[in-house]
Amino acid sequence: MIKGRSSHLSFVYPLLILILFLTACQNLDSSPAAAPGKEPNVQQAGTSLMTDESEEQHAPQHALEGGAQHEPVKSPAAAELPGFRLLGFALQEPMSSVIAQYGYADEQFTMEDGEEVIIVHYYPGFTIGCNHQRGIHFIDVYSANIDPQLDGLQIGSTRMEALDILGEPLQHTLSVIMYEREGTILKLDIDHTSDQIVSIKLFAAASS
Repeated sequence: MIKGRSSHLSFVYPLLILILFLTACQNLDSSPAAAPGKEPNVQQAGTSLMTDESEEQHAPQHALEGGAQHEPVKSPAAAELPGFRLLGFALQEPMSSVIAQYGYADEQFTMEDGEEVIIVHYYPGFTIGCNHQRGIHFIDVYSANIDPQLDGLQIGSTRMEALDILGEPLQHTLSVIMYEREGTILKLDIDHTSDQIVSIKLFAAASS
């Protein structure tokens, strides 16, 4: 009788051990290895950083510096500005009008004109100076590839062509033809050897 009971127990003990082992494995599988939601959050943050970096690389520089993005346009008042025009621009017209048509200058430097500091913008074939208020201070055209918009007059035109198109000048020498209109000066520099225009300048007349 005792022998039978021992045989029965010897069968039950391994069964109990197996049940306890399986229960423990089930508990391990059901318990989370890490706090829920952490891994998706990390991926989302990484995506956000990559998107911000990509947008920053393609954003215009003035947008990155916090400036508003505005398409530069001519001022409505520009048509009312007096005097000569060169390249289609009048003196004191906003520099933004130039940028709208030609983009930003290749080079810039500053110079002094009396007590005023002028920023000189170098473009291929011409330069434009603007004052601290960003108004055009002077224009200088010196390339035949640039249309000064003077009724067909351009660099390389002859002295006689200039006189025919612009009329009687204020001053006429071997090397200079100068016109004045409403406080502005249009100056043509002439190569006395070829008798052709080598540069055309627009600037303000001296105050009397």
